[in-house]
Amino acid sequence: QLIEKENISTLFGCWTSSARREVRPIVEKLNAQLWYPVQYEGLEESQNIFYTGSTLNQQIIPALNWCCDQQWKRFFLIGSDYVFPRTTNKLIQAELIHKKGTIVGEEYVPLGHKDFASVIDTLKQAKPDVVINATGYTDVDGAEENREQAFAVNADGVNNIAEACGQIGSALIHFSTDYVFDGSQTSGYVEDDVDHLGSVNVYGESKLAGEEQINFQFSIFNFQSNSKFQIPKFIIIRTSWLYGSNGKNFVDTMIKLAQEGRTEFKIVDDQFGLPTYTRDLAERVGWMVEHLDELESGVYHLTNSKFQIR
Repeated sequence: QLIEKENISTLFGCWTSSARREVRPIVEKLNAQLWYPVQYEGLEESQNIFYTGSTLNQQIIPALNWCCDQQWKRFFLIGSDYVFPRTTNKLIQAELIHKKGTIVGEEYVPLGHKDFASVIDTLKQAKPDVVINATGYTDVDGAEENREQAFAVNADGVNNIAEACGQIGSALIHFSTDYVFDGSQTSGYVEDDVDHLGSVNVYGESKLAGEEQINFQFSIFNFQSNSKFQIPKFIIIRTSWLYGSNGKNFVDTMIKLAQEGRTEFKIVDDQFGLPTYTRDLAERVGWMVEHLDELESGVYHLTNSKFQIR
């Protein structure tokens, strides 16, 4: 309508990959111009689109180079079969073909999966330098009725992975959530805000328990004089409201419903948060891997900066 009826020749926008993919055939058919201003996943080109944002390889490649230079050449990715794990690892796997590093293991488990015995055995055999753990029970509402399963995945499973990292001497990068806080601060939280820790739901409780398990395992391996092993470093990344390709999320759900002709939506209006694009998160994680020796073990908050209410 903008192109045909309003005679607009140049468009600026489409803030997600899914939106860009929907618009691309339209601008190509009508020979209009689209400026896509944010990071994108690559593997696409069009004479009608200017891709002005950075791509993942601009962060991941330097990170992989640095890891290999530091003799961190063996990578193991554990993730839920969900948005972020596959987004990150697809590029890492392709780039490591041309590097001296290798992926010694890649394991994806269904959302809600709680038996990690086989994954832990594979991890111990592979002995990677870095373990990126993106597993999790992420059904916030479902956790209320499935408390045992949520804690089995988000706390007990994390404890097993952290213990395995200590036994084989691997650094651990683990993903957590803003739900570990009590929700009382509309202005947000900082990493050392312990006064407001304490979730109002089971999901947040289980994720906070997972964080505590990592700290516990780290203290065992690094501070007991009779400990044989060490976790070289652990990084806990808290993020919020993820959206992107390869998985279900709020943004894609709203787009899908609109495309189906829905004109009215019943959505909560009392939640405050920072929607975070998975590719932006992946780029920052790549930077953290690149600078891992400069970072202290502990908690880091990684989100996009645009504040939203829903």
